[in-house]
Amino acid sequence: MHPLYHLLITFILRLLLCLLVVTGGQELAITLLIAPMALAPLLACAGSWRGVNTLHDPHTGSPVDTPSTLTVTPLLDGRFARLDYTWRYDGKPQEGVMLVGFQKKDEVATAHWIDTWHMGEQVLACAGRAQEGGALSVLGSYAVPGHPDWGWRIEVYPDAGHSLRIVMFNLSPEGEEWPAVEASYTPAPDAAKAA
Repeated sequence: MHPLYHLLITFILRLLLCLLVVTGGQELAITLLIAPMALAPLLACAGSWRGVNTLHDPHTGSPVDTPSTLTVTPLLDGRFARLDYTWRYDGKPQEGVMLVGFQKKDEVATAHWIDTWHMGEQVLACAGRAQEGGALSVLGSYAVPGHPDWGWRIEVYPDAGHSLRIVMFNLSPEGEEWPAVEASYTPAPDAAKAA
């Protein structure tokens, strides 16, 4: 990463922290001070979100939109972010959780993902990189009986106070990829009133 980019991000985060303290957000400001720089944009999205989950249904080959909620919670003084979300499939409620972290020493973003529809009783462990602008991209793999493992990539695009997007891709052993999930969120109306 270019040193000037790092200075600019540091300046912007310090300005954001000052604004949070002035407007009464001391707890979030302290979390962001302690948090790894790579997680700061996601942690700045702490709170409740509402949006649409688009599942690219593997059974029908068609995208299916359902209402979705998302809550972003900083954990362990900002060392991790937990993303709890809900959506529906065939009228039945579904839910998922992602625990996102960043290992500063190795500059590795991590995510551990569970979801009632996609994962069943398994946990998908993923690792990857933080991208410029605060986006995270992590990759995991899962077993397919009788075939080589398939890959699953999760991308998280935080834009504090405005939007949050989560995109997931299914990756074949041959390197082909297909969109699996696209979820787009804006701050929940009750969260905006509480601010």
